[in-house]
Amino acid sequence: KIGAVEVAHTVEVRRAFEVEAARLAALRRTADDLAALDAALADREAAWRSGRLDAFVATDAVLHMAIVAAAHNPMLADLYASVGAAGFGPDLLPEEHVDHGRLVAAIRAGDPDRAAREAGRFLEPPSRA
Repeated sequence: KIGAVEVAHTVEVRRAFEVEAARLAALRRTADDLAALDAALADREAAWRSGRLDAFVATDAVLHMAIVAAAHNPMLADLYASVGAAGFGPDLLPEEHVDHGRLVAAIRAGDPDRAAREAGRFLEPPSRA
């Protein structure tokens, strides 16, 4: 079992990778990338509605990998794949749902600043109170 410090470090690294990947994806995405993003987003939302944690975790990972792939930077993709998936609790709670539709829309619109902001929204660093 990993501790809170390791989780915080993982979130920080994922945030760095995902924000940059979203920014690059908005600049470099192709029609095929957009189709893959749309399909992955639809699958993720269907998995959420099903209430099956295993399906949601798998489809969430596919969506994030599709965003990284749309950045068209193989080194970034390799590094991102080495970090591991986000942690989810034992249940899919409505108040914990994070809409990734705005992120995909920003990539589709070719808006790197908005895409980076959207990617960063759901991986905020833990507060240090």
